[in-house]
Amino acid sequence: MQRLSLRAVLGVCVLAVVLSGCAAALIGGGAVAGVGVVAFRNGALQTMEDVEYEKAWQAAKTAMGDLEYTILSEKKDALEGKLVAQTGDGTKVKVDVRKMNEKTVKFTIRVGTFGDEVKSRLILKAIEARC
Repeated sequence: MQRLSLRAVLGVCVLAVVLSGCAAALIGGGAVAGVGVVAFRNGALQTMEDVEYEKAWQAAKTAMGDLEYTILSEKKDALEGKLVAQTGDGTKVKVDVRKMNEKTVKFTIRVGTFGDEVKSRLILKAIEARC
């Protein structure tokens, strides 16, 4: 009887989350909830944007130049691009652009070893200005 009650409670909780339509419900431990939602977690800023992958990639590269960061490396394939840049004071910046579908990408931005939310948000604004 007690096992059935626990299952019933868990089932109701799962249904409440699934049916609530809450965009803030994070599934998968760190996934970004929805387009336009920005989350800073574990030193990295993550967001999903409605923009085509190629345009997002070019915007990220151009933003590095706008901010006068030096691009140290870049790798890109059909689904994901990774930029590593360096600020004027030598801090490393990593920007990942991942294609989620034809018109949506996920940006992940990390500044330094432990992350810098303020600088990450400035980088995101520079990228968004180019999208």
